[in-house]
Amino acid sequence: MKIIPLDAVADRSGSFRNGVAVDEVRKVAYLSDSGLRSAPKNQAGIIVADFASGRTARVLH
Repeated sequence: MKIIPLDAVADRSGSFRNGVAVDEVRKVAYLSDSGLRSAPKNQAGIIVADFASGRTARVLH
């Protein structure tokens, strides 16, 4: 088991991370983020966590 903390870019205050898909070949995890609770600032996205480097990135924002 490996713990990868979500940095300030990936872990936005008030966002909802609600699903995880793990790609065992590429060694990454994809976390869906439904965005903030209130529109118009509801900015959904995908958080990618790289197992090897421990880096996270917010994509498709």
